Amino acid sequence: MTRYWDEYPEIKSDLETVHSIIVNSLESGNTRLDAALRDLADRGGKMLRPAFVLLAARARAGRPELPKKMYSLAAAVEMLHMATLVHDDMIDDAATRRGAPTLHALHGRKSAVLMGDYLFARCFSIVADHSTIENAKLLARGVEIICTAEISQNNADEPVTPRRYYHRIIGKTALLFALSFYVGARENGVRPAVSNRLRRIGYNIGMGFQIRDDILDFLGDEGKTGKPRAADLRQGIRTLPFILAASTNGVGSTLDSIMKGAELRDADVEEITRLVEKAGGFSRAQQQVELYTNRAMRETLKLPRGHARDRIVAVTERLLTRTA
Repeated sequence: MTRYWDEYPEIKSDLETVHSIIVNSLESGNTRLDAALRDLADRGGKMLRPAFVLLAARARAGRPELPKKMYSLAAAVEMLHMATLVHDDMIDDAATRRGAPTLHALHGRKSAVLMGDYLFARCFSIVADHSTIENAKLLARGVEIICTAEISQNNADEPVTPRRYYHRIIGKTALLFALSFYVGARENGVRPAVSNRLRRIGYNIGMGFQIRDDILDFLGDEGKTGKPRAADLRQGIRTLPFILAASTNGVGSTLDSIMKGAELRDADVEEITRLVEKAGGFSRAQQQVELYTNRAMRETLKLPRGHARDRIVAVTERLLTRTA
């Protein structure tokens, strides 16, 4: 279990319950599959999405104790996220995830594809048992959008603009954050108006989270992020700091010429980082993180007063300045 939630013992306790459900739900009778997915589940991700499911569920006044189904749905959302990570790692040919070898690096691409598929199947089996049809449809539609966003990211023929970038990260990150809040609220009977506010909070947190993630791809410490530095850049993926820097006169053509190389060397990465910094790409991207985070905070402060609201405020503030 990640130490991210050590300051919030009640959330950490909830997530330990969720983790146990995930581990038990992944038992297939296949020793190799069970061991691989248990290892993935134990790697200590932040588990933000299941945390948001449960925090949103607790926004219902007068119902402090959550029904058992909420923990199962939180587990399903995390398993959906895990499945997308397994497939993303293969698409990106990533060697590590959360500081350890990726599933395809350990077990081969064919097995990893099927492991990701198995996670999707188990996710929606749990959703079918515990969710309303409406919310099951929302989650299924969410997977469609996540897939199309990934296809867009890997289409080198499409021009990279800030607008296209924002559209891409809606599908990549913000959508599942929004659904986590919304489904958690609606499944526990939170009023529609409050549920929709929570959905908007999740969307804005997700947008800010992904932009911050893309800044850390350049500037983060590999020991803290658990990912190789400039992993996206080395895959030819242009994220917001790069896009904003490239729009600066005299910088874009230089950046493009470096990116046209067959394979980026460490020296190329350092030069691109220097140019992006000089052109204000990181500072301008961080301004967008603050913009979306402030939007989330404004919506959060309109929620009914209580423990759930206080925790959402604290988590949102923390994500703004995270270093991993």
